[in-house]
Amino acid sequence: MISVLKKYLERNRHGHVVEEFKDLHLSHPNYPSLYSITDTLDVLGIENMAANVPKNQLENLPDSFIASVKSETMEGFVFVSKSSDIITYETESDEKHSLPIDEFRGLWDGLILAVEKNEKAAELKKSNLILPISFGLLILIFLVSIFAYGFEIYGLIFRALSLVGLFVSIFILQEKNEEANELVSKICSFSVNTSCDSVIKSKNSQITKWLSFTDLPILLFSINFMAVSLGNSSFGTIGLLSILSVPVCLYSIYLQKATLKKWCILCLVISSVVIGQSVLYALNMDFLDIHLTAVIQYSIIAAICTAIWFYTKKIMEERKDLANRNKDLFRFKRNFSLFDFLSPEVKEKDELIALKPISIGNPNAALTLRLFLSPSCGHCHTAYKKGKEFAEMYPEKVKLAVYFNLNIENSDNPYLEVARNLLEIHFSGSNILEAIEDWHVLNLGLENWLKKWKQQTISTEAEMELNNQYQWCVKNEFNYTPVKIMDHKLLPREYEIDEIKYFLSELEDQKSEKSH
Repeated sequence: MISVLKKYLERNRHGHVVEEFKDLHLSHPNYPSLYSITDTLDVLGIENMAANVPKNQLENLPDSFIASVKSETMEGFVFVSKSSDIITYETESDEKHSLPIDEFRGLWDGLILAVEKNEKAAELKKSNLILPISFGLLILIFLVSIFAYGFEIYGLIFRALSLVGLFVSIFILQEKNEEANELVSKICSFSVNTSCDSVIKSKNSQITKWLSFTDLPILLFSINFMAVSLGNSSFGTIGLLSILSVPVCLYSIYLQKATLKKWCILCLVISSVVIGQSVLYALNMDFLDIHLTAVIQYSIIAAICTAIWFYTKKIMEERKDLANRNKDLFRFKRNFSLFDFLSPEVKEKDELIALKPISIGNPNAALTLRLFLSPSCGHCHTAYKKGKEFAEMYPEKVKLAVYFNLNIENSDNPYLEVARNLLEIHFSGSNILEAIEDWHVLNLGLENWLKKWKQQTISTEAEMELNNQYQWCVKNEFNYTPVKIMDHKLLPREYEIDEIKYFLSELEDQKSEKSH
């Protein structure tokens, strides 16, 4: 269903989270259930709804959604685009079908998944800039080589074709590694008979254990592009190699036509470029002659590019294998039963509820993230920042409560004054959020912070509350900070605060069951 959902998310301007969704979904302990999809969307903060809808309400549904369909030949989820009287749906295998609404109503079982459209402009991630920067650099090299070696027509065409071939080769690698951009995906699946993904990832694309059809274009055109960028002497060599590569292109076309019965647009472009260079060479053999020096130069470039590519390929495969292993381990870690087992309930829960912490966030949130901190603890600064960010990310579900684990009888601790003053500010109704931010986020330092926030007197209430919080920690044998508690359960040390987001739905359900 990932392919279907990817198209749906991109249609609703959530394309910037597609890769993150894929990683979270594949690592979900309930993968590939519908719950794993809705839960992952919840984690990403995307409003969504999965529901059974009466079939007579089909016309009233949004213009696009995901629907569950069932027929004699197909069963699963499809991406639906709806017009006034026609339904167009796309399957997981990138097939497109158009039906009148009444016919689609017969296929549809009533189950839909819908998401809220993203009205905010998506931020461009740094990783998304790598490809445009790389392409810009290649174009710059292309232009420099033209100005350096002249505007002779054959040289210009050979350089242009080599650049196009290199660009398309990179797109093929992206498609193989499931990193294709939106435009390329649309080009590759513009009709029922086209699917770059099916062709590139097929078993037939593997030539030997260490070489596949996807290696050939990136090798050929990276070598060609480097060769033509360094001079005019390699055109004949490139032309001859292009002619020798034509049988491979014809075999690729035959596989797509007869065996796979799917066309790969990117592969066809590569074949067209190779054939184009072959024709150009065949028509101008006398002009594009081959010299021994040019062959040696081309061979050296080929050896260097081949070595670099297979080294890079090995790293890419190892990273992909590592990512797959991490998904399996992450799926294990995201199992709520395991998280719940590792999260013991704290002692004296009634006493914990009776404490008066510094509360931050929505007071009506269902869950409370409790942090017992010490002003002198560097890790507590990090815990506070993450806790506050977490509460801000899920304001309807989580609020933050800050406590202190400090012995008030330890007069040698200079940071005790920070806790005392923070509680006094809290009880007096002053700007507690700014005061605690100055300490844990801006790190003003003890002297500067006290100069700004030191209270004239510390009330008995603040002293007693600080002592009560410390005594509660003593009863629970918490002789460290930060102590992280989700409601009444101690957060396991194997989990970070931001990883609680994977269990919010289960924690809410668990709390609701206990309250009932």
